[in-house]
Amino acid sequence: EAWLKGHDSLWLGKKFAKLQDHFRADVVFVSPGFATRTVGIDAALAGYRSFMETCSVESYETHDYQFTRNGDSVIAEYAWVMKWSSEGTKHLDRGRDVLALDLSNQMSKVFWRTQIWTA
Repeated sequence: EAWLKGHDSLWLGKKFAKLQDHFRADVVFVSPGFATRTVGIDAALAGYRSFMETCSVESYETHDYQFTRNGDSVIAEYAWVMKWSSEGTKHLDRGRDVLALDLSNQMSKVFWRTQIWTA
């Protein structure tokens, strides 16, 4: 849980150079609704950077952490609520992040991430 909170604090704090250390080079991001996939660390970081440079996050809260470990992999999922704005429009979104982490090295690294919108 602490690692995930640290991960979130990096993108919220726009610390993209440090955030890079949290991903494997071949990381896959799947968009909500499974409509698109991006592959690779550069695309992953570009997504975070684009969001944070064009939006303002008023609050971001997480809860309901769940973990399933199998060998050197962990599936981590958690719920989030985010208040944010872009171009004068305010948003309130709720969802779950699902991350697959590789624990085979000294530092945990995400190799799969998807978001699921919830009501």
